[in-house]
Amino acid sequence: MGITTQEERGFASSVNSVMWRLPNSATTIIGGMILQTGKYDLPFYLATGFYVASVVLFYANFRKISPQK
Repeated sequence: MGITTQEERGFASSVNSVMWRLPNSATTIIGGMILQTGKYDLPFYLATGFYVASVVLFYANFRKISPQK
């Protein structure tokens, strides 16, 4: 939140929350379907790949931005 103005922080927090919760709701269904097939390790591998990708993308997008004081 340090890179947004005081007036924009509520909106930025809302967008951040939606960006996390929408995929969570979809992946719950997908994860259940994968587990139903008996491939119990596949969701862990997929989650690891998605988390690595999100960290790389987050770093690539925000590495040059410093917080406002």
